[in-house]
Amino acid sequence: MRLPVIKPDEMTGRQQEIAARIAGRRGAVRGPFQVWLNSPELCERVEALGAFVRWESALPPRLRELSLLIAARHVDAQYSWNAHVAKCVEEGIPQAAVDAIARNETPEFDDPEVRALHKIRNVAFSSNSYIALQKAAVHGRGIALLPVRPAYDDLMNGTLKVLLPELPVPSRSLYAIYGSAARAPRKVEVFLSFLTEWFSANPIPAFDRAS
Repeated sequence: MRLPVIKPDEMTGRQQEIAARIAGRRGAVRGPFQVWLNSPELCERVEALGAFVRWESALPPRLRELSLLIAARHVDAQYSWNAHVAKCVEEGIPQAAVDAIARNETPEFDDPEVRALHKIRNVAFSSNSYIALQKAAVHGRGIALLPVRPAYDDLMNGTLKVLLPELPVPSRSLYAIYGSAARAPRKVEVFLSFLTEWFSANPIPAFDRAS
């Protein structure tokens, strides 16, 4: 389901109040704010946080804009990137550095404060999502323990490399979770049977862990 964009004449008094505040700060109600207005209280809080980070924090403008670009690139938030990339350059971040960030490369900075801010992005993190860990590993954020099957293509094309091949990795079971019942519904049984047959018929191709 897609949430509709609320027209001004369809807004409640509370929505009109928040929309006017957003337009006053940002020029117009654009992008995600149009969606967040469906929940005025959420929209108010998110907008206030964004306004603080962008305009009111202790960081100088060039560092604020750079931090926004780093975050936007990290999560591939293209709307946010487009909204801040020109402002970042205007505030003094070199265009060559911005282009390097866009390519997920390490930029060169002469300014020690800017260099220190960019370095902070490399802090370690953990996640129970293999997708998040794999993306972090692909972008050079460190070492990740990943299931071989979803990482196979990246291993084969050299995007990811096997490290510590001698490290023993415990095997883990694959579980299908469904609602409790005396007997699983027929469609669940068919799906589980399909998964069992598919994984049996499609084993993970062999690859050299030591390469």
